[in-house]
This record gives sequence, C-alpha cells and structure tokens, in this order.
Amino acid sequence: MSLFGSPDVSGLEARVDIKGLTKALGYKNGSTDIAHEEVRTAAARALFRMGDAGAVEGLIAALGRPDGCDVHTAAAQALGKIGDGRAIGPLMAALCGTDSSSILREAAAEALGMLGKVGDADAVEPLIVALNDEIRQVRRSAAEALGRIGDARATEPLIAAFADTDTDMRWAVAEALGRI
Repeated sequence: MSLFGSPDVSGLEARVDIKGLTKALGYKNGSTDIAHEEVRTAAARALFRMGDAGAVEGLIAALGRPDGCDVHTAAAQALGKIGDGRAIGPLMAALCGTDSSSILREAAAEALGMLGKVGDADAVEPLIVALNDEIRQVRRSAAEALGRIGDARATEPLIAAFADTDTDMRWAVAEALGRI
C-alpha cells in the first residue's frame, strides 16, 4: 500500500499480496466516501478472484462493518468461493440480520450454497427461513443454496415454496428438489 493516497488494489493483486489486500478491505473504515468504499470493494473482488484462505478473517470482518452493499456482497462472494467453514456463522448472521440489505442477504445465501458441505449443516435452517424472505432474489438464492447443500430437511419447505408466485423461484425450487 502506498504511504499517500489510497491503496493500489490492482498492484496488490498483481503481486498476490493477500495481506495488503486484506488491509485494503479496512481502508478508511467507516467512511461513506464513495472512493473509499470503491477501494474496499475492489479489494474484496480481488480477494474473490484469488480465492486465498489467508483472507478469510479480513473478509469476515468486512461483512460486519457498516459499509456499502457492494463491499458486503463482494466479501460474501469471496467467502463462498474460498470455501472455509469459518465463514458459515458470519454468513448465516448476514442472511438472518434484520439490518442486512436484501443484496447482502442474497449474497450470503449464495455463499452458503457455495460452501456446500464444507461446514456442518447449520446453514440449512436459516436458508429454510429465507425461503419466505420478502425479496424474491433472496428466496431464489436460498432455494438454490439448499439444492447445492442437498440436505433432506429442506425437502418439505421447498415443496411448500413451490407455491411461490415467482416463476424463477419455482424453477429454483424444482432444481433444488431434483438435486436433493
């Protein structure tokens, strides 16, 4: 990172500097300045592309910060790709959080599905609850995640969710049931 100005995220990524990118996740933490959020988002996206488990703690911390949706979404996606079981609890908290945006809830559901069987099946219950989320993208992501996880406990709730009025949701439910 440079001494003056914002971190050079592309340079950090080119050097495969996981520690530097993780540090960039906290750049001007708490600032709502769009340029600062863009740096944090770019760092999370770079860590997603790299998929290195050394970034898990920093990405988990980024989920819990009062940041913009893009930062949270990129952090959740990176955690899902990395596939480290330490991310399950924080992702479940993001999925179930009353102050979580719908975009973060959707990304958390997707990430939990990406984690699949890496962790235990604790994510199944929160994903079942998310089948009734008010936002259709969150419901669909929850159904897709349940299909990836493949836990039979999701069968009855998915059958009930098949009554959803959204066509994409019904397709996601059908695919999830087919996988289970």
